[in-house]
Amino acid sequence: MLIVKTILFDLDGTVVDSLQLFIMCAEKLAEEYNQSKIEYDDSMRHLPLREILAKKVNVPFYKIPKVVKEMKLLINETITDVKAFKGIIPVMRKLSKKHKIAIVTSNSKKATDIIIKKFGINFLEFVEADISLFGKSNAIKKIIKKRKLNKNNLIYVGDEVRDIEACKKIGIQIISVTWGFNSEKVLKQNKPNYLAKKPEDLLRIIS
Repeated sequence: MLIVKTILFDLDGTVVDSLQLFIMCAEKLAEEYNQSKIEYDDSMRHLPLREILAKKVNVPFYKIPKVVKEMKLLINETITDVKAFKGIIPVMRKLSKKHKIAIVTSNSKKATDIIIKKFGINFLEFVEADISLFGKSNAIKKIIKKRKLNKNNLIYVGDEVRDIEACKKIGIQIISVTWGFNSEKVLKQNKPNYLAKKPEDLLRIIS
């Protein structure tokens, strides 16, 4: 039986639909690296972010940390245009009646605060922003220690393969959502504990 006290929500691709912002930022960076215009297609949903930056934007691996920093700055400029996925905020609010809800994101604190205010997400136990984009397992471990959380009654909700990998590495359960960045197919291949195809599924899984 799944007993959950605290739910950690990823932000981009899980709560808000920031894919178009990512594509726009990637296109700007592609110009900087003398790459032709990026044409988004569904195959990108089968790739980790690191591979997209390397293969689609043609960024050398050693430059990826610098590029990620540049992307964050670009996203900050346009974050007010982002939309929440239909149904996710009411579901989170309902879950907050019985569980502690938190947001864990690599977004900047500034961008995260804008999103929280825009969508009235005023039921959060805590927010951890600016975590490492690629060292996610270490970042989550530090949050668990800092917030004195119990891994046995903690669950993570995210939309990417790297979320699954991070949670498996530190030994916490994960619900992968199929409406975000990585496709249902690639998420299933990486075997999350649970799979949610719509926000309402979170209520069924966690209850």
